[in-house]
Amino acid sequence: MEHRWGVRSSVEMAVELRRHGGQTLPGLMEDISISGARIRIACGLPPLSRLEVVIEGQPVAAWVTRHDGDAIGVEWLEFGPRVVRTWLRTARNSAARQPIGRLPMVCGAPIRLDLVA
Repeated sequence: MEHRWGVRSSVEMAVELRRHGGQTLPGLMEDISISGARIRIACGLPPLSRLEVVIEGQPVAAWVTRHDGDAIGVEWLEFGPRVVRTWLRTARNSAARQPIGRLPMVCGAPIRLDLVA
């Protein structure tokens, strides 16, 4: 049974996950909606974990709702964060949004991502 509030949009976007205590993990966002996202990561995070998902340079507070194999589902703590609404509006209005590309998946590797819109 689906519990999502938003319509999902497919995406291939490199993101950075920031955990409490400064741990940074690379991820690949596979879909996004006004209420959350699905992010592929190399190592799992337990449900209810709090984190920030850095989208196009802007941190968005979220919590892990599920872990499914090599991906997690997250829900934004604030429904419809500004960067998410802006990205969805731009993607809808754009004929073709180019994917940023795949990240090397290294669990726990502290890397900095400079994302390009």
